[in-house]
Amino acid sequence: MSCSPRFLLLSGSLLMACLGGALIGRLDVGSLSGSPLAVAFLIGVLTLVTLAPIVLPGLRNGEPLDPFSPMVFWGLYSLSHALRVAQIAFLDDWNTNWFFQGQHTVAPLLVEALALLILGRIALTAGFFAPWGARIGRSLASPPAISTSILSPLLVPVLGLLGLASYVYLLSLGGGLESYLDNLGRKREVLTGNFTFVLGSSLLPLAFHLLLVWSIGRRHRWGMIVSAAGIAFSFCVIATIGTRTSAIYVLLTAVIIVHYTVRRIPTWSIVALGLLLFQFVQVFGEARMNTARGRDFILAEQGIDNPFVTLSLFVSEWGAIDRFLVFIDGVPEEIEFQYFTTYTRFFTVFVPRALWEDKPGLTEANVYSSLFVSGVQNYATLPAGVTADYYLQAGVFGVVILWLLTGVVMRAAHAFVAGRPGHAPGNAERAWLYAITLLTIGEGLVNVALVAFATQLASAFVVLWIARAREPMQASDRVNIGEQRTRPADGAPA
Repeated sequence: MSCSPRFLLLSGSLLMACLGGALIGRLDVGSLSGSPLAVAFLIGVLTLVTLAPIVLPGLRNGEPLDPFSPMVFWGLYSLSHALRVAQIAFLDDWNTNWFFQGQHTVAPLLVEALALLILGRIALTAGFFAPWGARIGRSLASPPAISTSILSPLLVPVLGLLGLASYVYLLSLGGGLESYLDNLGRKREVLTGNFTFVLGSSLLPLAFHLLLVWSIGRRHRWGMIVSAAGIAFSFCVIATIGTRTSAIYVLLTAVIIVHYTVRRIPTWSIVALGLLLFQFVQVFGEARMNTARGRDFILAEQGIDNPFVTLSLFVSEWGAIDRFLVFIDGVPEEIEFQYFTTYTRFFTVFVPRALWEDKPGLTEANVYSSLFVSGVQNYATLPAGVTADYYLQAGVFGVVILWLLTGVVMRAAHAFVAGRPGHAPGNAERAWLYAITLLTIGEGLVNVALVAFATQLASAFVVLWIARAREPMQASDRVNIGEQRTRPADGAPA
């Protein structure tokens, strides 16, 4: 007996409501001010505005839940925020990981943080369900279908060998694989700006994602097997470089392509994959941290003894709520609003530091880094979350406008791929481009995501056009794609 995704979400929301009621029941209302009760109430509101847009459209239209919809993607972030706030307020005795302790200090900051998160979530939902995004997505030109091109499988070994050569060279800079891994916590920071690092972490997955797209278009079984093995190898390669997120995104890109073309992946399979990736993040992350403390990189000694404690730590880091509280306390009192000027860094990032030594850092976190570490001007490893980066631009107005725009953009991307036959010409290419969009700017329209989106999308388009250059689109392909454009996408009205 299988459970539908909507049933799981409804059960989860009911469980959250019961948990919230139990936590509130433990409070001594008579001895508390209004802030703790406000925190409990706003946690429930954030949970409601997170789950309602995911569950209600499916109940109304009778359509199955798409687990790779942007709404589900954002829902995981919002629920991590709600869980971390509940942990601070009701389990950690009003203590945070950054500076603040005690109910009278933390509770008002949590109320303000939750209010901004709820406002951003409402704006995001409004933008996603507005008709503009679906219209834009349906009007976008189709990418070139490469399933009939002989150049596609020929490009794979070229890109793969270039990526592998850059990876081997990168390891040689660290004294070999074993020596490199034993110093991973420090080496990855030194080599992040090295161009070889970029090649080693991008060309290999680019090659095997291209092979997967070509194999799906031609329904080439052996091509799909080889691409699956290559993607698994790329995952291991990028993991050894030290970037857990990039390694996970290599797998997720392949899963999204298969989900929208070959077959819809069951929810339980996605949950199982998520648990495995969660284990990888924790075990590999701890091993990597040990190298920064001067110890060896040994995976065998790492493990998850208490899954609840591990989940608590994961939510604490992923949600960035603790840093968001520090951010709220210092903006705009100590750090002024930037009025969208930080977006100029999207263009200046391509200027070499050899020509501009004092070039500002790319991330918005560079602007407010002094709130965390005094005297540090270029500290990009402590972001306070996308809502914080939006608030930095123009306060509440920035949160509303930028989350609204994010919703419109991602609805356009989802309408571009959803609702089309799995093996329609160009659909594997559509799914590939959507995966790139979801896993980059799907997190938010911030500089790091925009640069990753621009570079990955440009690389994918260049490869697609090269692969398709000598194979003119057949007349039947043009007719099918033209028919696809007239189809309503993503539940939009005809």
